[in-house]
Amino acid sequence: MFLNKINVKMALTFALFSTVISMVIFSALSILISSFLKHEDLVQLQFQAKDMEKQYLRGGIDEIISNIDIEDMRYDGKQYFVRILKKTSYINITPKDGEGISILDALEAVKNINTKSLQNLGVATWLFGPMKWSKSFDYSILDSPNNLGYSTLSSSNSNFNLDVLILETWDGTIIQTGISDHYREQFRRVFKEVFIVLLIPLILMTIIAGLYYSTKTLKPVLDLTKTIRGIIETGKREPTISHYPQNNELAELVTLFNTLFDNNQSLIVSMKETLDNVSHDLRTPLTRIRGASETAITNPNPIVWREAHSDCIEEIDDINHMLNTLLDVTAAENGVLNLNITNFNIYLMLEKTIDLYNFIAEDKMISIDLIFELENPNIVGDEGKIRQVIANLLDNAVKYSNKNGKIVVKIFKNDKNIIIEIKDNGIGMSPDEIPNIWNRLYRATRSRHEPGLGLGLSMVKATITAHKGSVDVISSLGKGSTFIIKLPISIS
Repeated sequence: MFLNKINVKMALTFALFSTVISMVIFSALSILISSFLKHEDLVQLQFQAKDMEKQYLRGGIDEIISNIDIEDMRYDGKQYFVRILKKTSYINITPKDGEGISILDALEAVKNINTKSLQNLGVATWLFGPMKWSKSFDYSILDSPNNLGYSTLSSSNSNFNLDVLILETWDGTIIQTGISDHYREQFRRVFKEVFIVLLIPLILMTIIAGLYYSTKTLKPVLDLTKTIRGIIETGKREPTISHYPQNNELAELVTLFNTLFDNNQSLIVSMKETLDNVSHDLRTPLTRIRGASETAITNPNPIVWREAHSDCIEEIDDINHMLNTLLDVTAAENGVLNLNITNFNIYLMLEKTIDLYNFIAEDKMISIDLIFELENPNIVGDEGKIRQVIANLLDNAVKYSNKNGKIVVKIFKNDKNIIIEIKDNGIGMSPDEIPNIWNRLYRATRSRHEPGLGLGLSMVKATITAHKGSVDVISSLGKGSTFIIKLPISIS
């Protein structure tokens, strides 16, 4: 279970990636340094061989022997061997090794050798460093005339190799000088051991750092998971998840979740309130229908029957209108609202709609004025739907205006749109309520005592949007509201 967590997987992946990168860097450095050291050794061999070649040219083999420190055969601090082949005759000179063992018994015996007399012996002669090398390496492999240049001498009895440079002098004498790569192998071994020692804490540090960083990065998701689990288990939500300073996708995810949840909560609250309103609005006509039906049953008078039937039909029409409005809002919000597009006179439509609401406005001593600034009153659109939009806005304006109020309906156009403004000086709305008034089933706090379902403005917005237009509102609490409808001229 622990290993299945994302932050653990991220930490382990980060550690694995760091380990692989470290191993690649280690291997590259090891190869690079080893190549450099080998190059230095080969350059050193070249200098040494050239030096011996010059000595040979000056005084022959005797000159070379006289310049060799047989007790400590080192060149630039490194052990080496020298082997000289002259035709088929050889001279063997072997110094002491690290254990103090030598083939020839004394240094003086070597120095007093007469080279010319030895050349006629037909015996191999070689100048050699550590004696133990002669036990591990077969130098006869180097005797082939095809081995001139650089060569490597290896042995199954040794854990290191010898780098050898073979030169041929003007008279056919072969000078072989070699150096051990033991110190290079030792360096690689130490380098490897140091790397392994450092790799273990490096892995631990990368795991810890990966856990810390991944946990910090995933904190928005972890908090989100915790919140969702709490909602599932308790059905309640803690306060909104804190916003995170990181400007990344995970922080944006939390922000979107908060927005989504707030919208859902608002919708749930609106639905509950709407259910209460719907229940109330349905209960009233149903109660009237039941009362009219009971009256018809108990009263044998046909006139009473007809009146009861008429009342029932009227109440059923109200219920049907309510349900149709709900369906139209849903269709409009889903973009499938059917529009009956015709060419109609908007001036006449506005005048008739305003006349209809003048009767209601007169009871509150509210005036409704029309300002018409279009040269051509004919536009293209769904006359019935646009009339319903104007009626909804006028109904709200009259409903929420104070006595002796004033409502102004103004229509004009600019370069792109036909604009209809409906302005009142009623109760207005607070800035917090304005973004929500277009939501289906939403009702502002100060309007909840009024009858209605909260569907009017959502229907207004959906209808205007279906006409490819827009609707906005400017409102101040206690100062009234101005609704602005814009219909594209291209539709007209």
